[in-house]
Amino acid sequence: MPGSVIGMTTLRSELGEGVIWDHRNKRVYWVDILGKRLWKSDARLCRPESVSLPVHPTALALARQEDQVFVVTDAGLFLYDWAQKVQRLVVSIPLPDEHRPNDASVGADGCLWLGTMQRSPTERSGSVIRISPKARIDIVLHGIGIPNAFMWSRASTLLINDSLLGTLFELETGRQGAKIVRAVASWKLPEAGDGGAVDVNGNLWVAVWEGSRVDCLSPDGTFLKSITVPAERVTSCCFGGENLTTLYVSTARKQSNGGQLIALDAGVAGNHSGVFHCA
Repeated sequence: MPGSVIGMTTLRSELGEGVIWDHRNKRVYWVDILGKRLWKSDARLCRPESVSLPVHPTALALARQEDQVFVVTDAGLFLYDWAQKVQRLVVSIPLPDEHRPNDASVGADGCLWLGTMQRSPTERSGSVIRISPKARIDIVLHGIGIPNAFMWSRASTLLINDSLLGTLFELETGRQGAKIVRAVASWKLPEAGDGGAVDVNGNLWVAVWEGSRVDCLSPDGTFLKSITVPAERVTSCCFGGENLTTLYVSTARKQSNGGQLIALDAGVAGNHSGVFHCA
């Protein structure tokens, strides 16, 4: 039944984020930013595993080889090999003092797009960065508060939540960079759109921080429906499972609530997580 809970981890993250699905090995991956851990599990979330990292991971991207993932961290972009339990620095990420990376995703151009933000955000001093498959870095946009979601509605159209404002923006991207075209949707703070995913119909699924739900919006930002999540701080989501109809939702702790990865029946299929073909 759409909206029903399929599975839930018993182990909890401090700040779960960056969930992605690998259709090749039927595994879901996510990070615990504050706990400095990288997680993976089977589709039903019955056998989660984690490894401790020396840095703060914030987002993930699939690599060319199964069971390897690119990990965006405050010390740079790393490639982590789960079988060998080793990580390799791919490229350093330019960060101003007291800033860190946040969310990320792979675009149709084959690049990894990610956002940066203040560690304790009070102003819109973050940026959008593009990393090419050859590890070239370009800063393509300035003036973002807390960049989240990085959803692609079309090949050159990127949707980013600025969670500091509670607003979802549409960006037009190209070789020369990116520019904000319009505001698509907004939430009333302290609720804010966080991470998100796009289904096969082009609808947007947005995790709502402090909202205990995932909102489904049409491509133009019209509210369609919500799925309730048994945690207040909902942080990111992706489609996965056998038919890509499972919505994996990461959450963060709030006192005794949250921190689990939760699998929900979305009632609609989504798209594969992107693969970053970086050397």
